[in-house]
Amino acid sequence: SINGASFDLVVSIASGSDYNCSSPCTQNKLNGRFGQIRLLYADPLGVATLRFSFVDTSTSAPVTVPSFYFSFFDLDTRDGNGDRSEAV
Repeated sequence: SINGASFDLVVSIASGSDYNCSSPCTQNKLNGRFGQIRLLYADPLGVATLRFSFVDTSTSAPVTVPSFYFSFFDLDTRDGNGDRSEAV
């Protein structure tokens, strides 16, 4: 919370992104204390642009967070050949 108000992290598809969720899309969720986002790519380069923002839980108004830690876990390659990689 910030000044006693709770807030949420919202992940959305950035304008112009070629994001497609992998089937089933219900796999995009909070999984314990982890956010889980599954991707398929329409872009042949495998690029998906996502927007991460913080909003007030009650009002959905944007919230400025002074600082925070953010980690990525279990990034997988695009295909089974191992000839792709991830970048953050």
